[in-house]
Amino acid sequence: MRPPPQTLRQNLNLSRLALAHPRPTVFLWLLIAIGGSLAAWHLPVAMFPDVVFPVIAVTAYAPEQRPEQLESAVTVALEQRLLAVWGRGAVTARSSAPIAVLTLPFDVGVPMAMAEQRVQTALAGVPLPAHVRLEVRQINLNESPVVIYAVAGATPGGADRSGALERLADDLAKVDGVAHVVPLGLAGPPGASPAQRVSLDGVPMQALEVIKQAGANTLEVARKLDVVTRVAVSRDALRIVPMRAEAPFIREATGATLEALWIAVILAIIVIHPFLRSGRATLISALAIPTSLFGTFLVMALAGYKFESITLLALALVIGIVIDDAIVDVENIARHLPAAGSAGGAALRATDEIGLTVTAATLTIVAVFVPVGLMGGVVGTFFRPFGLTISAAVLTSLAVARTLTPVLAARWLRAGAPERTPHLWLRIINAYRHILGWSLQHPVRVLAAAIASLMAGIALIPLIPKGFIPVLDRGEFEVRYVLPPASEVTAADGAVRQLVGLVGRDPDVLHVMAVTGSADGDPNRGILHVLLRADRRAGTQAVERRLRTVLAQGSPLQVSVDQVPIIPVAAPQPLEITLTGEDHLNLARAAQHVLQQVRGWTGMADVTLEGAGAEGDGRWLRYNGHPAAVIRGNLTGPVALGAISERVLNSVPKSLPPGVTLALEGESAQASEVFGHFASALTLAFFGVITVLWVLFRNWQDPLTIAISLPLAVVGAMLGLWVARSDFGIVSLLGLVFLFGLVNKNAILLVDRVNQLRAAGKGRDEAILEAGPVRLRPIAMTTAAAVLAMMPIALGFGVGAELRAPMAVAIIGGLLTSTLLSLIVVPVVYQLLDRLRPRY
Repeated sequence: MRPPPQTLRQNLNLSRLALAHPRPTVFLWLLIAIGGSLAAWHLPVAMFPDVVFPVIAVTAYAPEQRPEQLESAVTVALEQRLLAVWGRGAVTARSSAPIAVLTLPFDVGVPMAMAEQRVQTALAGVPLPAHVRLEVRQINLNESPVVIYAVAGATPGGADRSGALERLADDLAKVDGVAHVVPLGLAGPPGASPAQRVSLDGVPMQALEVIKQAGANTLEVARKLDVVTRVAVSRDALRIVPMRAEAPFIREATGATLEALWIAVILAIIVIHPFLRSGRATLISALAIPTSLFGTFLVMALAGYKFESITLLALALVIGIVIDDAIVDVENIARHLPAAGSAGGAALRATDEIGLTVTAATLTIVAVFVPVGLMGGVVGTFFRPFGLTISAAVLTSLAVARTLTPVLAARWLRAGAPERTPHLWLRIINAYRHILGWSLQHPVRVLAAAIASLMAGIALIPLIPKGFIPVLDRGEFEVRYVLPPASEVTAADGAVRQLVGLVGRDPDVLHVMAVTGSADGDPNRGILHVLLRADRRAGTQAVERRLRTVLAQGSPLQVSVDQVPIIPVAAPQPLEITLTGEDHLNLARAAQHVLQQVRGWTGMADVTLEGAGAEGDGRWLRYNGHPAAVIRGNLTGPVALGAISERVLNSVPKSLPPGVTLALEGESAQASEVFGHFASALTLAFFGVITVLWVLFRNWQDPLTIAISLPLAVVGAMLGLWVARSDFGIVSLLGLVFLFGLVNKNAILLVDRVNQLRAAGKGRDEAILEAGPVRLRPIAMTTAAAVLAMMPIALGFGVGAELRAPMAVAIIGGLLTSTLLSLIVVPVVYQLLDRLRPRY
């Protein structure tokens, strides 16, 4: 007698192959685990991923040109040539005699050498006045400062400081991973700015800015630099104080993320046992987490990724997902064990039944995140590792659940023993069956309640502040200052010392390093690098607010208290308004009017003006070939960037004179760009999900039924963000995308089981009433595991928590509401749409 022909589910069941060859399966995953652990050990560590943002700077040294001549004879001539090779962003030009600096950003991914060659070609033969010298150089934003060392002799009679400084600079430059070392407090190049003056806590010093190579391991570079500085202190009797050091924050933020990750692993494992009531079944499910992570580490190494904020964020989030597939498989195997003759038979039957469903559910998550990983634009490219790391993790977890999990279940679990179901769980199942039966009899009421909840979630959106990227408590910030024009050196130094004294008196401030003289040659501009104490009582933003009040009352200088940008493309001040116009006088009047207008708004601080009309500013500013002025400002209090940006666009243009135009730049423009790219990515993700579901179900009713679960997740996500007072920005948006991929799985499990029962001859409502209680346990287990895995992240413990928490809050809220609602709403929608199916 011939065996019955295998169905599509059986033909596509990878578990059959794994169960037939258990030893090679286990050996393969052991190799992956070993390879993944080695890959994790050697993965570089950094703050953010390396993305090439090609920027070319053209500097013109014109010692004999007056400011107005410099702009007309040099800047405009260069600008006209550069506009012909304009890349992704705006061509900006700053003229401050005797220097003009023009910056030209190119599209992400354009090779730096190619960009520089295009600029060199464009500038060939440009007519310039005599004695003007041009310098064209690449600016690699990934070659970021890893630390700034303030250096002085330890004792008045110590070694020659200039010679010791040169030796230290040479030693630092030789460290693997260091691109170059920039001396501060020394004379600039011929014809450039006067010497920058450096002081630490009011004491004159010199400084060395260490720039790391793109792709270098920040922590490894920092470790080697520490060795060099310790030798220099001992050898040359130097006092060396690190400022703006990236390594401590990266080390603490990475440690906090990994700690949250392992707590999430433990919580996800703990939640399984009460449902399965089996230590072995719990262990099998739990093994899916480290095995999936090892596989993901291997993919990250092959893709050239790092352990940094974005990939660690992805890894922390996938803990709740990578265990899902194993939970569903183990739960289904455990359900078949009492009636099976062997554990292997139970595993085979269970995986035949659930395998295609789990595969389709996981592929819907990939369909959501691949478009995120392929988003365009600067920020989209920046977040590419996030989407691809999550996709790699869920695909690895699917492979674990399809191969290793059933093999271990066939070896470790026992068939024939009756399943032990707690009395409380039986009561929950009976209650759910009763509610489900009532819902099928009253579909209109259920749908009305679902629509009402959706409308309530949408109504919360205007109440949630709209930001861009959360501000981190980094323990450091910057104070930019502008000296009065034509200040005497002694008077200027006195004003800076007064400023340093005011900042340094704050009880939470450890060091203040002042650098007078900007890198682009303006001697009247400077910056304070402020480092806070590790045991500070107040957060970084609280200290910033405190000092704004102090400096406004005690310093005559124009100052701006700015956060340290957390990504290379972010500006230190989130609001940036650019005004352009051909008439300088008209532009200056408009700029002064907008400046006073914005300064009066609630929630604005440190509002400054650069360019035409700026008091005491001798620099001329141009933007895309036009005279320009830029108003910048920081945000304070409860007002978010989105609200301020809307106010700018709605009120400021009405007051501008003819011929003056306005554009939002900086974070406001980036926020608009990234939300636009996310809208495109979500549209592609939706069609990708629908395609995967159609392949599985081969009709339009079931995919539409499952898609109903997506808007139901919005309710809890918005409620969670509103309760937690988290900004709706790029991080919470990533959480919402993640949520859309996750909530599909529950609906797929439910609908597919109904279809299986109906194929076995049961009626529609009978199949729904049986499938719901059967799938309640795996749905409850996966939801509980995911929610508990998110809890350590949502609670916001550890350094860098501000970046992680909004996403976890959105996911927890959305998971809870979508699970509760979809358990009722999805069966009701299935019942209604089933009436539209063609009958044969």
